[in-house]
Amino acid sequence: MACSYALKLCQRLNKWRLALAGTLLVGLVGGCANLSQSTLIEANSKEISPIDSPWFSELAWANDGVRIAAISEESSGGISTAGNLFIINLEDKEFTQITNTRGDLYSHPDWARSDNLIATFSNRDPEGIWVFRPDGSGGYEMRGGDIPKWSPTHSLLAVLNIEEKNENNKTPVTMSLYDYDGNLVQTTELYTGNRIAYANMLWSPNGEQLAVIIAPTNPEGNVDDVYTLYLLSASGELVSEQPLDVLTCIDWIDTSNLLCLREKGSDKNKGIKFVRININGVCYQIGSDDSFLQSPRLSPSKEQLAYINHEGKVKLVDLAETSVIDLHVSTKLCD
Repeated sequence: MACSYALKLCQRLNKWRLALAGTLLVGLVGGCANLSQSTLIEANSKEISPIDSPWFSELAWANDGVRIAAISEESSGGISTAGNLFIINLEDKEFTQITNTRGDLYSHPDWARSDNLIATFSNRDPEGIWVFRPDGSGGYEMRGGDIPKWSPTHSLLAVLNIEEKNENNKTPVTMSLYDYDGNLVQTTELYTGNRIAYANMLWSPNGEQLAVIIAPTNPEGNVDDVYTLYLLSASGELVSEQPLDVLTCIDWIDTSNLLCLREKGSDKNKGIKFVRININGVCYQIGSDDSFLQSPRLSPSKEQLAYINHEGKVKLVDLAETSVIDLHVSTKLCD
């Protein structure tokens, strides 16, 4: 069941350094107070979440580049879990609470291409992918599954399904495509093996490719160092798969390159760096950072980067003005 996958991820956060919902969580043991707070990105960013806003844990840009969907973070039984769905308007810093439930888990928010719907996973009854309107109306289950991603150009919703272990003690992972009415278009089997520690999906800007990144555990239950990138066509057919030496991929830079995060140096406590991964597997270093960056997300224009800092606040950095990260100019191949 999807809830088991999501809750087990939350329970592993204090045990592993892993990425949840495309979010890099670094050094969680003992909280975030020991994390570096002085970085180029932090110094060149501005806070956009209101003073009285909750602690946020996940972000998703609307296609208009003006609104951001955010998941608040609540604590239950000592385990950090996703809370309710909010929308932040960047023009006036107003934020609107879309859901108002306690005990339910929300995660993986994503906007439809027309920005009229937001899909998110929830463990509320019935568990699966729920759809809301930005004004808070609606609220209906569209389909079972774990991670939803709307196509930016087609009327399609991709849903990643991470099942419980089957009779062979293996975890199956499939990707299903649905139309706006919830009708199944295509199901593709991607993986069957050890339990999944991390998974994410990213549509290319033209909607012609879907990247699925999966990190399984090894037989000892630890996260494997090498993730796998699955590339699918717009119709859901598997095109290729290859290993990735990264922590997580954030977004597509263009139709051929992904923006990813990679550990910096051999000492895994040194921090992270931004890298550009070509879909053919070539890695280029394009910037570095030593801080806690949670849920970094590129704007639709690729000119801004929104993220959540160590205090749970949403911050925004203008990439075009600060030159903190140059997405398109590569200085050297990844070492």
